[in-house]
Amino acid sequence: MGAHLTLPRHPYKGEAPAAGVQAGGEAVPTGAPDPELLSALQALGAGMKLTWHGHSCYEVETRGGHRLLVDPFFPPGLSPRRATNVSPDLVLLSHAHDDHLGSAVELGAPVLGSYEVATYLARKGLRETTGMNIGGSYRGLEGVRIWMTPATHSSGFEHEEGAFGYGGLANGWMIDDGETRFYHAGDTGLFGDMRTVIRDVLKPDVAAVPIGDLFTMGPEHAAVAVDWLGVGTVVPMHFIPKPGTPLAARYREAHGKEWPSYFPPITIDPAEFVSHVGQKATVVMPLPGETVEVAGRRVTSAPAAARRG
Repeated sequence: MGAHLTLPRHPYKGEAPAAGVQAGGEAVPTGAPDPELLSALQALGAGMKLTWHGHSCYEVETRGGHRLLVDPFFPPGLSPRRATNVSPDLVLLSHAHDDHLGSAVELGAPVLGSYEVATYLARKGLRETTGMNIGGSYRGLEGVRIWMTPATHSSGFEHEEGAFGYGGLANGWMIDDGETRFYHAGDTGLFGDMRTVIRDVLKPDVAAVPIGDLFTMGPEHAAVAVDWLGVGTVVPMHFIPKPGTPLAARYREAHGKEWPSYFPPITIDPAEFVSHVGQKATVVMPLPGETVEVAGRRVTSAPAAARRG
């Protein structure tokens, strides 16, 4: 377990939110954070680390060293890492669809999900599952509290014969490691609780929001969600960049191949999201496998090119 640093709950509260992405697409944070604080966080590895593995899969390493994996679906051929390369302390599931359950059973790690999802996976052979419901919180990891939040989406288990079984309600997650609150919205449309319960009560610092449209919010509504949530930093998910866009080009340069089109209906130009967010928050777009480190509302470490749409 990593070292702990005694800090205020939100070291940046009271400051203006970090600036968002300009029309040209580059995230330009303004307002200097306390350099001594950030230096101490980086030296101790105390920031929260967010690694995107594509689709909605985020690996979260808390400042205390706990490793969480949200929606462990690794799209084929996309991320340089596979589910078997990750050893999470806890897997968090947003709903029952296959592209979110992913490798939950194969990983064999403890699972946190809705009562219906947890019960289903227990019957599939997982030994340690915890079922909960929207509004509740989980405190099973030292120094971490996890709330289950609402989401507006369907949820069902697809059986081999093509029928669907009831998967409970879809949900999101709020992960608090005592210094940073990370909101993973899950698959969702825009809904009013984002600007009341989630923003005003749970107070997220950083958010991951779906932007791929058709099955979730598209770029315009996702940008409204960022505004309603009041976060300082946002990372997108649940999309495939159109060929020729800067993000797709960066992937091709890094991996020597095109971004796999594993689900064409969610192909968009992520620059649309960048443009709609404007100055509301700092947008960071990592490639699959890249890590963004945050402390409170601000980015403390990220690949330079990830600050572009």
